[in-house]
Amino acid sequence: MSISNYIVLLTAFMVVVGWFVNSWLNRRHEIAKKRIDHRLEVLKSYISFTVSAFKNKSLDGFNDIQVSFMQYGYQDEVNLVEEITRIAMTDPKDKGKRSINPTLVG
Repeated sequence: MSISNYIVLLTAFMVVVGWFVNSWLNRRHEIAKKRIDHRLEVLKSYISFTVSAFKNKSLDGFNDIQVSFMQYGYQDEVNLVEEITRIAMTDPKDKGKRSINPTLVG
């Protein structure tokens, strides 16, 4: 085989590898865009849940919000939702344990 054959084979190999890398990077980008879309829906539903919870003094629908945050939320948001869950599950008479951990809020 001559050197020109090796150049052709190397070029074809580089094109195939580049095609697979490009495909992989595009897929990662598309997944990230979908995750952002789902995350925005979670945040919108959390806002509407918060408004209705304060209005109706009820936690109906919190489980759906909690699951959504577990799937699409960042770690600090997951920790905050777990803290809210812990507070919601405590006895209302136990006033000393009802404050949110300040390191989680801000």
